[in-house]
Amino acid sequence: MGKNLQLNGNVLFKRALFTCLVSFVTFVQAFSQPTVPTTPQLKHFLIERGSGIACCSCPGITDKCMAIVNSYPAGKGIFMVYHFGPDARPQSGQLNKDYKTKFGDSIMTPTWPFYLNMMVNRRDRGVPYGSTFVFGSEDQVTPECASVANEIAPVNLAMTSSYNPSTREITVHAEAYYTSNSVTALNYLQIAITEDSIIGPQCTGSNFIYDYVHMDMFRANMNGFSGDSITTTTAGTKVTKTYTYIVPAKYGTEANTSSWVTPDVSHFKLTMFMTEDLNGENDIFGKIQNVIRAPLGASSANSVEIASEQNNVCIYPNPSTGLFTITTPTSINYSFEVLDFIGKVVYASKDVNKPSTTFDLSNLKNGLYYVKVTSDKGVSLYKILLIN
Repeated sequence: MGKNLQLNGNVLFKRALFTCLVSFVTFVQAFSQPTVPTTPQLKHFLIERGSGIACCSCPGITDKCMAIVNSYPAGKGIFMVYHFGPDARPQSGQLNKDYKTKFGDSIMTPTWPFYLNMMVNRRDRGVPYGSTFVFGSEDQVTPECASVANEIAPVNLAMTSSYNPSTREITVHAEAYYTSNSVTALNYLQIAITEDSIIGPQCTGSNFIYDYVHMDMFRANMNGFSGDSITTTTAGTKVTKTYTYIVPAKYGTEANTSSWVTPDVSHFKLTMFMTEDLNGENDIFGKIQNVIRAPLGASSANSVEIASEQNNVCIYPNPSTGLFTITTPTSINYSFEVLDFIGKVVYASKDVNKPSTTFDLSNLKNGLYYVKVTSDKGVSLYKILLIN
């Protein structure tokens, strides 16, 4: 299920944002400055974890983390996977793939408090720098995400980006606006690059497969190991920054460069987050105050998911084994379609005029689907996960 879930999620997400990415063919575009919200917003959350190609429990845990992210409106939850440590080392034959990066290796040294475990907004649920687990029947990630998602962020974020293929340069314009004072006077702004749809080896259960679809793979920090120091962190202050980054021809850290991998910038996403300072140490382990993500070439702000779901529809349970229910706060006339990972309509219902309706997808394959809702209020997209 891990392979299908991740592949479907990537393709659908890119389809959902197709209108924003028309200029992505050439990647060179004249983009406007980002517009950061100036009113208080709820926090977004970032789940981070370590992984590797020889981590046999990783795909199942990844699926659980992605299911948690997908249970929230688009953009509310974000997932990022670092390849480092002994389970990430390239091996012989088809396992000779190096997904590690110098940034990831730097994070691993000297210690990474949640290697092969999870952290939500770099907070822990135990002794400082314990871990946040989702394994078997034990799930600390779900309640931590729910807690973070209901908090008001002290800082709002926005960014726009472009890519120049002739120079291999990414340019990002970033904005931050503080709606309240930060807990720490010193903050760090960081923009991480992740890559989707990397097809390669992975251990699943007790077997190796070689066409596993790796998603949300960390590739680099655009602005250094710990990010950019931000000292104007009181209510009403605004921060504007521009960053550039040259994409290397290959990623990898092993001496044997034949294991290094070629990046595909069309699968890049940018994750922008602001962290608190930890003990004045310029340390990456400070808590994340807010986070946003957008595909390279698109723009994002931490209120964007509200506009994308203007019909205010609720779909539950999500995930589901087949039966999903759509509810609306008032009786509006709408139609909806369920789309699979290639954009094919697999279910449709027209002229729904009741506040609650149920539809059955139990005859379909497991994976991520999109529900497209159309009414006089506009068009909205919602992610649902089928796990029968």
